[in-house]
Amino acid sequence: MQAHAAPAPPPPTDRATAPASRAATPATAADRPLLELTGIAKVFQTDDVETRALSSVELGIARGEFVSINGPSGSGKSTLLAILGLLDVPTEGEYRIAGQDTARLDPARRAALRNRSIGFIFQAFNLIGDLTVEENVELPLTYRGMPAAERKQRVAEALDGVRMAYRARHLPAQLSGGQQQRVAVARAIAGDPLILLADEPTGNLDSRNGDAVMALLEEMHGKGATICMVTHNPDYARKATRVVHLFDGRVVDDRRGG
Repeated sequence: MQAHAAPAPPPPTDRATAPASRAATPATAADRPLLELTGIAKVFQTDDVETRALSSVELGIARGEFVSINGPSGSGKSTLLAILGLLDVPTEGEYRIAGQDTARLDPARRAALRNRSIGFIFQAFNLIGDLTVEENVELPLTYRGMPAAERKQRVAEALDGVRMAYRARHLPAQLSGGQQQRVAVARAIAGDPLILLADEPTGNLDSRNGDAVMALLEEMHGKGATICMVTHNPDYARKATRVVHLFDGRVVDDRRGG
């Protein structure tokens, strides 16, 4: 049986064609992470005091991952999230989004990439008080120059997705904390971003509303969303498919979970 299963020697032409075959199937673009941080450091200088918030961070986030970043206060979580969201720039290292080197972008192009590629969910909701729910969700889309009809359709779909369409004409002050965070999620997903960045999305909520928002993020991930979340809650961190732990500005643990 083993003699029959042994493969025949390859024909001479295989050796000649092998290099061409490897060249014809490049793995770089397909296998490259959606977000890539290489040798990232962030140093804050105040008078004579130098504070190193991040040191030698190596991190890749693939399309479709749900990554939780955790660690004690002062470990660099917020700084890392700000760099991922193009709200800050690293002192050292390289950050690529879908293969694009963000260090080469001027401020206007960085802002455009941030608006197009990144959806933010903040702990404090950051809704504008004198705009209705639908106007809050629509606002980031107006900065893209998107036609009004498309904006309205996206807003309606996003609010329906978080089950807040019935509150579209209400002001934020007329909503509970959990409802406001649902609107914030709708605002983040309306632009169909490459990644959702959630900064302590349940931090201002009671446990019932926090659980509801986490269930919503899990639902979004199940539909294919890429999510990177900062949280202090270990139970919520375990709901992610991967947990990255920071300590003193360094990645000290990176493990698959879920």
